[in-house]
Amino acid sequence: MEILGLVLIAFFASILTFYSGFGLGTLLLPAFSLMVPVEMAIFLTAIVHFLNSIFKFILTRNALHWPTLIRFGLVSLVFAILGAYCLKYVAIQNWNYSYKLFGFYATTNVLKLNIGILLIIFTWIEYFDFIKVKSNNPLHLFLGGIASGFFGGLSGHQGALRSAFLRSMPLSKEQFIATGIACALLVDAGRLLVYTKLDPQSFINMNWQLLLPAIIAAWTGAWIGNKYLKKITQNQIQKIVCICLVLFGIALAMGLI
Repeated sequence: MEILGLVLIAFFASILTFYSGFGLGTLLLPAFSLMVPVEMAIFLTAIVHFLNSIFKFILTRNALHWPTLIRFGLVSLVFAILGAYCLKYVAIQNWNYSYKLFGFYATTNVLKLNIGILLIIFTWIEYFDFIKVKSNNPLHLFLGGIASGFFGGLSGHQGALRSAFLRSMPLSKEQFIATGIACALLVDAGRLLVYTKLDPQSFINMNWQLLLPAIIAAWTGAWIGNKYLKKITQNQIQKIVCICLVLFGIALAMGLI
């Protein structure tokens, strides 16, 4: 039943990206966090996002805009590695805070608090489209690569920042999509390298009989959505998902999950 639950959550979270207006990573992270520890959920989300990016890169690679990839993507890669190291540092901190609320006891820690707050912030950024970059100044592109890469490595939240800065570039629709996918691929590759390098034994000892079906289900959901579903944002669904993500972020930060 645990395998079935994880598979269904992963599959439908991936499908939901095509109706909610939120990215795959934003939805998969809380979905996986319901079934596995937060640090494992981040790792699983990175794997699924990486596989999905490979698939999409193969389809769009001919439209790639190399100058933008070099100026933005390589910076993102470097800072994704830095962000991933920061995540590993936060994950090993022993700070815990226990409290009682309405008769219930709960315990939170540095990792849950940070990821919960970031989830709330990036949910609002994606929902309200707060960040609008008007200039294609090389410095702005460089700073965008830093921000997108760092937060991509730290929590997996990279799409909203990446899109905001790439939209300011004189790219065709095809170039925008292909270059964004390639940048995401670099960020995922960088953070996965750090996740596995710093704790290879944990990677080896993971319950792959449980996790592999969930990874395949999430990737399958993304593939089906990409192939058969029209990417349309339904306002009511988007509002509901936004509220759920914010509530989840609050619950995670408070240690209720």
